[in-house]
Amino acid sequence: MTISASLPILKLKQQRSKPFWQGESLVFSGALDTKQKEPTDIQLVLVAEHTGAVLGCGFYNPHSSYRVRLIEHGKAPLSDLSEILKKRFQAAIDFRKSIGLPSDQESNQTNAYRLVNSEGDSLSGLTIDVFGNHLVLAVTAAWVMKSQEIIESILKELFPDFSIHWRPNVSALKQDGWVFESSAIPENNSNLVSILENGLAYQVDITRGQKTGFYCDQRENRSTLRKFAQSRRVLDTCCYTGGFAMNAAKAGATSVLAIDSSESALNIARENAKLNQLENIEFQKQDVEKFLSESTELFDLIILDPPKLVPSKEKIHAGKKLYLRLNRLALQHLSPNGMLVTCSCSDAMTKELFEETLVLAATQADRKISIKLNTGAAPDHTLQKGARFGDYLKVFWVSAE
Repeated sequence: MTISASLPILKLKQQRSKPFWQGESLVFSGALDTKQKEPTDIQLVLVAEHTGAVLGCGFYNPHSSYRVRLIEHGKAPLSDLSEILKKRFQAAIDFRKSIGLPSDQESNQTNAYRLVNSEGDSLSGLTIDVFGNHLVLAVTAAWVMKSQEIIESILKELFPDFSIHWRPNVSALKQDGWVFESSAIPENNSNLVSILENGLAYQVDITRGQKTGFYCDQRENRSTLRKFAQSRRVLDTCCYTGGFAMNAAKAGATSVLAIDSSESALNIARENAKLNQLENIEFQKQDVEKFLSESTELFDLIILDPPKLVPSKEKIHAGKKLYLRLNRLALQHLSPNGMLVTCSCSDAMTKELFEETLVLAATQADRKISIKLNTGAAPDHTLQKGARFGDYLKVFWVSAE
């Protein structure tokens, strides 16, 4: 597929171009000039401001609210799609190497990380996580499925000894207009692979696990937790496969109670603890809200890392109430001078709103709090300049009197 001047040019409405000059990738349907004829299928197009100045090149999709996903900014590129994608992948590899990923340092050995972070690496709709010698591709955009063969060919060239596993998000892709044949819907058989993160060993289910199977975004926060866990009684809620719990145990916690509502996740968590010879962790199947409402036990360190509670801006009111309730309950279970590590992975829940909710939760719990740290996703989860989305993970490290 060669990019040339013969590509369709889609112009934006007046005063709609500024975000794209600043680096935004997603062109919504409402930003396009309605007086022009648009393509009828998924294809490469050039996007220009109303004066005709080219803003970049991307994939047009008539079925998506994201009408164009830009993969190249600036004047019209001359190379073909394969070269653009290869350039994107190589840039992603080079950046991860620059921040020490993968790492073979004995005390910090890590071979699990985010290689491509969708818009953050100018490949909207494609996420790639590396787990040892396996690449797991999470797909939410139809253009990625349409370019599957060329993407796989490039990745095999760059990672010749790696296996490649596709995790298409069926519901997101259907919304994006991609039609699955029944035989093409991905199977859901378990596939466990071994990884290392900060010197700890994990089993990761790359076909049935949540997202790509493991949350690499919390890598730095799991490492930071070790500084606060020694000689503390720790509660890890929504523990999934035991990441925070094992780091607390490794750091010398007095005891660790890890709870989750998923028995399959807990089974992997128990195996992970055995792999690392960590015996001071108790795993229980529990609903976090029910547990916090009924338990009378106090803990010195609590990790509250729930799934996304605010899926969209329309759900912000209900989601805020749930964050408020969970944080109030968690603070009530903190011993004097204990620490709460509270997380939100909801893009719609801004940092300011999350902090406001946390302060209100402290008031309701009658606890005086102090925010000691404010962190986010690990640096391999790149953010694109000018992007309106992507800075989703908020983590507050809070001490409570």
